[in-house]
Amino acid sequence: MPMAKISKQSEDKITQKLLESAQQADDKIIYAMCGIPGSGKTSYVQKKIQAGEFPKTAFILNPDIVMNNLDEYIQDKETLGAEKAFKKWEIPSRTLAYDLFYKAQFEGKSIIIDMGCAREENHQMLIALKEAGYKIHMTHIICDADVALERIQSRERFTPIDMVYKRAMVLDTLIPSYKALADTFEEFDNTPFREDIAITQ
Repeated sequence: MPMAKISKQSEDKITQKLLESAQQADDKIIYAMCGIPGSGKTSYVQKKIQAGEFPKTAFILNPDIVMNNLDEYIQDKETLGAEKAFKKWEIPSRTLAYDLFYKAQFEGKSIIIDMGCAREENHQMLIALKEAGYKIHMTHIICDADVALERIQSRERFTPIDMVYKRAMVLDTLIPSYKALADTFEEFDNTPFREDIAITQ
């Protein structure tokens, strides 16, 4: 499948929606999530925004948001199917999401990282943000991998099954480093039929 390219029109639309609508922060704080696909990170973020605990005018780093707002992706999902559309637009969406993130950081915007942070590059990104003077408030959304798989299989958006288990393994190795790095670190158990807990370090 040929490399997909986001049109200038779509890029401008997404930049306006996600970056230009975000406002500068009074203090340098990153609200960072971590967790496997299907753990409920985005739902958690939205609840925190609605409750006023996360800033409503923050830039949200989430490649899925970029992809779901791409006219090209939406059209391909209808014609090619969710899996082929995902594979075609995952990398361009991730690239644009990170480009906007770095602009948001440069412009001093409020930032919410609504991602799994289950890759070493995410760890290095948070280290760089800390060195740049940001305070990091991190939340680990805990969820059993099999439960997460049930959730993602009910979505319209495609997520590779092996990604869930691979991210779970990597995240297990990164959690101790995140606990040491973050100014505050919380764990929220989002697995059904278990009591919700929040542990603040």
